[in-house]
Amino acid sequence: MDTTARSESGDMTSVDRKGLAALQQSFNQVQFLLEHNRLLIKEINRNHRSRIPENLSRNTALINELNGNINRVLCLYANLSTAFLKTFEFSSDVNTAGTSKTDKVMLKSATVQGLKRVRFL
Repeated sequence: MDTTARSESGDMTSVDRKGLAALQQSFNQVQFLLEHNRLLIKEINRNHRSRIPENLSRNTALINELNGNINRVLCLYANLSTAFLKTFEFSSDVNTAGTSKTDKVMLKSATVQGLKRVRFL
């Protein structure tokens, strides 16, 4: 599957390259955090099953770390969504030049609790 964004002439624009690089970096960060969270959850479960007081008290720190990681993942997804939307809007402006208004996909974004949500009309 071709994942490169191209302009009408078929060449990648610098904005496309920068946008794709930013998206890839965000995806890599999210993947790393999710994998780390998986390992944290395994350790928390192992500590819980052991019922050893030191392990149970260590779970407090592990759960706090897990919670922080989840918040970071949420922020990364919000940033990823915004970056994707900006890339898509730029690409859409280039690719829809000359098409009729009824053929264009109209996007509206609404801010909900600090996160962007995209609605297709």
